[in-house]
Amino acid sequence: MLWLYVALFITALIMGMLNVSQWVLIATLIGFTALSLWQSFYPILFEKDEKKIMKFLGKSKQAHYQFLYHFFNDDMPKAEASLQRIRSKRMQNASNLLLFTKKKQYTEVKALLPQMKDDDVKSYYSAVIAYEEQDNSGYEEYKGKIQDQDYVTWLEVEEKVQQGRKAEALAMLDEQLLKLKGLKRLSAVHYRKEIA
Repeated sequence: MLWLYVALFITALIMGMLNVSQWVLIATLIGFTALSLWQSFYPILFEKDEKKIMKFLGKSKQAHYQFLYHFFNDDMPKAEASLQRIRSKRMQNASNLLLFTKKKQYTEVKALLPQMKDDDVKSYYSAVIAYEEQDNSGYEEYKGKIQDQDYVTWLEVEEKVQQGRKAEALAMLDEQLLKLKGLKRLSAVHYRKEIA
């Protein structure tokens, strides 16, 4: 990433010495910004190769991405250490939800949910808790609130696993993996490994 800034500096210096018009400089800055954003967000949003996503997470300096890297590598002590360095309360809550759900500590998950805004993530974890507590009406209510079809599919996969139909669950996940990208793909691959 540093080389991008060096290249921008050299380009701006040369453009200044050549007295290039302002619109060319602005176009260069817009291009630099687009390239910088592309490098920062492409792997976690659009990448289909799990190894590249993990490599990006492993190299990242952001505490949330470091947490995800250790979480998906099943290194819980390091994941918990990374969790303490996350500054954003929202990201810290989301990371805690992942950690507590993995450890099957649903009372802690239940305590975190009121702090979260009403969205698909909150509805998904509420449905997970309701399913674990065998609250069918609550489960169906929260499942109905979820707009993101990927979360609904994960709930249906978990239902099939609990019913002992692992082959069907794995087939559903395999079909879903063809469409998923970024962190959702990584989550599905990790979930598939847990099931198999």
